Amino acid sequence: MGIELDEYAIFRRALMIPAAKQRSKFLDQICGDERVLRDRVAKLLKADGSDWGTFDGFLSDQSLSTPDCDGAPSIENYHFLEKIGAGGMADVFAAEQLLPFYREVAVKVQRTNKFQLESVRRFELEQQTLAKLTHENIATIYDAGHTREGYPYVSMELVKGEPITQFCNDHCLNITERLRLMQGVLNGIEHAHHHGVIHRDLKPANILVTETLRGAQVKIIDFGIAKDTEAFDAEQRTRDSQILGTLDYMSPEQIRSVVE
Repeated sequence: MGIELDEYAIFRRALMIPAAKQRSKFLDQICGDERVLRDRVAKLLKADGSDWGTFDGFLSDQSLSTPDCDGAPSIENYHFLEKIGAGGMADVFAAEQLLPFYREVAVKVQRTNKFQLESVRRFELEQQTLAKLTHENIATIYDAGHTREGYPYVSMELVKGEPITQFCNDHCLNITERLRLMQGVLNGIEHAHHHGVIHRDLKPANILVTETLRGAQVKIIDFGIAKDTEAFDAEQRTRDSQILGTLDYMSPEQIRSVVE
């Protein structure tokens, strides 16, 4: 076709083809003799059709570089406990910050892979975005830097909670109690919007509920693809047909920008 595309770009285009035969034909045409590329995109499409938790962890395979020591990075003044999450661009660890004072934290560590340039820019933008937001319903950022291995990281509040839908169902909450939790979500999002930040990936997995002395409290996490409209530049500009977010939870505006 005369245009060199990375596998994410091919994946995004293939998503717009609903019929399996036409989608397969499209992959044959655009990938040509690049069988490894075609197989990789086919796996992405298969993962996309399954549970989103599977899709989020799909890129965490042996073809991507990860930090040493069984996946745990090395950062001065941090003791890592366990890996608690993985996405397409980063791993998340529960850890203990030792100095200048002790506290439990979540450390998100960027992986190095062939999408490094774009993913690292988005990782840095996420740090700048979180640094603007201080609200009880948004996970707080504490620190940022690079591991000893050279991977960018960000340290933030460790939210020991569960997705809002799961919490509501597990605790058999009534309508009033569910609306009270939603009020917390709206308060957090309103705070972000007042600071020019649009989350763009709100879904149950990114809205956790944790138990506090005051009762259940909502915490919004993962601003990895958020847009900071007050610092809007070329780095944050969404490309044509670029799919950012989770399709099942996209706003009409996001869907419209993809299909039009």
